[in-house]
Amino acid sequence: MVCGLGHVNGNLFKDEYSRVMAMTYDYMVLAGTQGKMNHAKKDRMFEFAEQNRLPTILFAEGGGGRPGILTLQE
Repeated sequence: MVCGLGHVNGNLFKDEYSRVMAMTYDYMVLAGTQGKMNHAKKDRMFEFAEQNRLPTILFAEGGGGRPGILTLQE
């Protein structure tokens, strides 16, 4: 999971109104599959975005769950 802060339409709006958070799965790390630490990081980032009232862009395509790792429902 790679996360960052940026601006969308920063030329039209003040910084505080154009700031966004973006997240994507990193294909270079175990083919972008999702593991326990990945879910923990994603949860922290969503909490950060909520606390700072940031719109969030999530590129959710990845390699899926890792074999042998329990899902969140188990």
